[in-house]
Amino acid sequence: MVRRPKGELRDLVPNLGLPKRVVMQHDISGLSEDAPELKLMRLLNEYRDLRDQRLSKATRGQQAAASLVICTLQKRLLSSLEAFSSTLRVHRKGLNDHTPERLDEQQALDLDAPGSDDERGNLSEEQVAEDIDAAVVRASKRSRGTEPPTPRELSVLDHPRRTAGFTSRRTVPKSNHQGASPLIASLKSFLRAHRHGL
Repeated sequence: MVRRPKGELRDLVPNLGLPKRVVMQHDISGLSEDAPELKLMRLLNEYRDLRDQRLSKATRGQQAAASLVICTLQKRLLSSLEAFSSTLRVHRKGLNDHTPERLDEQQALDLDAPGSDDERGNLSEEQVAEDIDAAVVRASKRSRGTEPPTPRELSVLDHPRRTAGFTSRRTVPKSNHQGASPLIASLKSFLRAHRHGL
């Protein structure tokens, strides 16, 4: 079977009607500097810098595992505060797990949700989440390095857990944006203005 990118097929067979994805930038204004999402991203960036510094002499495998963990945490933060909080707990669990890595844990670290051609595509959402959590634990264990995390790393790691744990339980009022975060109000406004182009 030959696979072709949609862009190529769109050019070769114009009447197929394949949709074209248009990425548009929408600047969000009115978001306060201490909004939980921004605070958490800053803390996550600081945590990444501290880990990179500590793991500068670690093996490539340990550095790659550390990068995978940070990348997964970033994706989860963009997904939702609940997802981020959950993955952060799992990461901390992996850091605290000092048992030697078993042979079956040395498999490839698959931290992404399954794609359309992935054999995991038939699994339930709960099973996929469990598999990703297990991969985060393995990557966290693998990325520890020979030196333990510094007190500053642990402090930065615990701060987002407290922030995410608090904010993941908050509720946003549904009535006409009153009391809703500026981010939600801005997104709703954008979607109303561009609903015909989406």
